[in-house]
Amino acid sequence: MGTNPPDATPARVRAVAASRIGTTLTDYDQHLTAGEKWCTDCKEWHSHAAFAKDASRSDGLQVKCREAAKKRPRKHRIITCTCCKREIPARTNEWCAACFIRWDQAGRPAAGPPLPRPIDEVNADRQAALARGRQTQLAMAAGRMEDFEFLLSTGETNRSALARRLGVQPSTVELYKTQLRRDQRKQVPA
Repeated sequence: MGTNPPDATPARVRAVAASRIGTTLTDYDQHLTAGEKWCTDCKEWHSHAAFAKDASRSDGLQVKCREAAKKRPRKHRIITCTCCKREIPARTNEWCAACFIRWDQAGRPAAGPPLPRPIDEVNADRQAALARGRQTQLAMAAGRMEDFEFLLSTGETNRSALARRLGVQPSTVELYKTQLRRDQRKQVPA
């Protein structure tokens, strides 16, 4: 991709471009024919290789050369989140990512995101969820162990069949067998 040759672009368009950069149409056409492009930042002609690609432009090249793009630091607009008052790079809706997620999870109310919950409340909820999860896991394991004992009493001994019926991996069936043996040893008086 490169700049259109002078004969492919209408003369009036080239004349306007030449006057914008302060040169004559003849000089402008000579540079285009030589495979050069005007850098809008450093105000010099460079070869096409000095420009990065940009598919959205008619010539397929960016308007600034690579060197000019490197020199100019990117400036991000810093805003204060209207909800939590933190300073952040500008994004949509003037909110930080956390406030946007709260707004989205709350059903996108027109009033904006709900206020952040106090950290103590969040930590307490996490601890309660972990405790509930542990209790649920223990109850499920106890229930599976009872089912395992029942299946063994019906005469089922195939490890894969037991695993399939219990909804666990075959290696878990081996753990259940080991646990059952331990429990039976504890019940037998010495």
